[in-house]
Amino acid sequence: MYKVQVSVPATSTNLGPGLDVLGLALSMHVSVDLLVRDDDELVVIVDGEGAEHIPENFDNVALRAAMRVFQHFERAPAGLQLTIDSEIPWDVGLGAENAMIIGGIVAANNLIEGDFNRADLLQFAAQQGVKPTAAIAAMNGGLSICSQLPDGGVAFRSQDIVPLRVVVVLPDLPEYQGAQIGFPGLVAFDDAIFNIGQTALAVEALRTGDFGLLAQSLGDRLHQPHYTSYIPGFKAVNEVAMEEGAIGMVLSGKGPAMLVIAENYHDAIAEAVQAAFADSGVESQAWVVGVDRQGMLISVVE
Repeated sequence: MYKVQVSVPATSTNLGPGLDVLGLALSMHVSVDLLVRDDDELVVIVDGEGAEHIPENFDNVALRAAMRVFQHFERAPAGLQLTIDSEIPWDVGLGAENAMIIGGIVAANNLIEGDFNRADLLQFAAQQGVKPTAAIAAMNGGLSICSQLPDGGVAFRSQDIVPLRVVVVLPDLPEYQGAQIGFPGLVAFDDAIFNIGQTALAVEALRTGDFGLLAQSLGDRLHQPHYTSYIPGFKAVNEVAMEEGAIGMVLSGKGPAMLVIAENYHDAIAEAVQAAFADSGVESQAWVVGVDRQGMLISVVE
């Protein structure tokens, strides 16, 4: 028996002003296991958050990612079992699909003793639709800072930040489809300058633990306003969170999940924002989680 297990954290991208630049790893995880079977069968097992949306066949994103690695190296086990166990809600802006793709790539690479290094893994993940902000944060943990280069490459740094806990809030909005909400390709110059300044200050605030500065640097004029209008009660929920002591509230990726960033009072904030959503006729869930500072973890069992 030979098994590889990869644990990959959830990721929240943008963090307010950092559109496609900032990504944060969170302590909610997907576990992707690949097991070499003694027969020639393919077995896929999915459990945990969003299991009802994740196919147990060749359409499984982790399996497709693994198969592409096998094809790249032109070798694969005859029999294979894929097991996924997820703590991350599916398709809500917390990177569940990204985590499964990365888990599939990394597990397959280790299962057949491939020679992908981290740069290769990032490139392979990008070819399958995982943006660098999410991929780097998921692999390395902490805060990722990325910039697309003219040649198609990516310049990035993984920044360890002060210990931080956030409230992850997920309103139950079955009709919400963040991927179909667009925003204009051209933006006002002043808005672009505003976001650049906010992003730089947010990075410094997270690096140094300056929560006063962080409260001043989560504004966004380019991304979030186009999405929050589709979330009933967003303004009221934000106001309640601030009243309970939050530093700021930002949409996670394209939503509808959001992060309430706070230094203290996390449980009280979680309860208050859920009550505020309920006042708007929306049920919600909330988790208090830390920042994952390790990134993906790999375990190999022979």
